[in-house]
Amino acid sequence: MNPILATSASALPRILLLIPVYNHALTLRGVVEGCLREGYGVLVVDDGSTDGSLDTVSDLPISRHRLPNNRGKGAAIQAGAAVAASLGYEAVITLDADGQHDPVDARLLQAVAAPVWPAIVLGARQMNGLNVPSSSRFGMAFSNFWVRLECGRTLPDTQSGYRLYPIALLTRSFLSRRYTFEIEVLVRGSWAGLPILSTPISVYYPPKDERISHFRMFRDNLRLTVLHTWLVT
Repeated sequence: MNPILATSASALPRILLLIPVYNHALTLRGVVEGCLREGYGVLVVDDGSTDGSLDTVSDLPISRHRLPNNRGKGAAIQAGAAVAASLGYEAVITLDADGQHDPVDARLLQAVAAPVWPAIVLGARQMNGLNVPSSSRFGMAFSNFWVRLECGRTLPDTQSGYRLYPIALLTRSFLSRRYTFEIEVLVRGSWAGLPILSTPISVYYPPKDERISHFRMFRDNLRLTVLHTWLVT
């Protein structure tokens, strides 16, 4: 039996909220406090931040893990999955450290996964609010097209970082280590036979001059192009 599919669907396993962070000292604490209010365990994985991000939550009742150097979001998620497994968890919900995601919505992902576990659940961002960058709308549509081509599934938001994953999937080997990891894990999860589900979630984009983003258009789009070429072929 596929080890990813081996967990019984009769009950959803314990879920840990996993927050990868890289230089989000101004927003991380608020995100973590929101997660704690929802009653979840929380793990913050610091991907080599240089602004003291992890220090801002040192007094909170959470688990913390630090990578000595910046290795990318995918590497941080996989490191977090290994820590979560060692703590006895079988699932993680990932959300961003910049305040874009509302921790309240974690319950929505959990509810969608419960009847069909194990599964991947995507939080589909509602991109009709204030300050939503046109580049984000384009990137989502572009990514959705390629994922549909690669795994035959029409999904509303394949670039969302708000996701519920089985840890058994995240501990496999992947080509990607940075933003592209989230596309690769989605496609390869589908190839492994996992249900890929989604639920609408809210999203907050601050005004442009307050926004913190580590996405580099040329470099990261090139990485995405290479990944999609590899997945298709």
